[in-house]
Amino acid sequence: MNQILKSEGLAGKPPRWAHDYVPQKVKIQNWIKVLMKLPCDFILTGHLEGSKDEVTGSLSYRYMVTGKAAVTIPLLFDEIYVMDPKSTATGIEYRILTQSNGRHMARSRMAAKGLLTTYEKPDLKNMLKKCGFSTEDKPLFTKQS
Repeated sequence: MNQILKSEGLAGKPPRWAHDYVPQKVKIQNWIKVLMKLPCDFILTGHLEGSKDEVTGSLSYRYMVTGKAAVTIPLLFDEIYVMDPKSTATGIEYRILTQSNGRHMARSRMAAKGLLTTYEKPDLKNMLKKCGFSTEDKPLFTKQS
């Protein structure tokens, strides 16, 4: 948003709802598309925003981003995981949710094929290995002169 406001000569001012949020959403989506074209894997992290259904009282959570981008940005990805820690008698069990459970939106092509369980240990290399993918690190992306 700072970049949008600065380009309009409004640095340090509050955003103008109808005028500034749509360009911000588009800019975020465009940058993600640029990242997806790089010859490497990347992980996009973010926070979740909760909403309450006033009729049923149930809570649901989505990727926290401007407006409808909460729907459109996740559509750009095949794998969407949610860190879902669970309290146990022995402490916190850290786990990754790979499939939607009603509260959290998660999805995985690998889980859909039965290669991953609904909850996995938070070890991405182990998840890749379970699914038959290489776990070798890719070479560093460096600029050649």
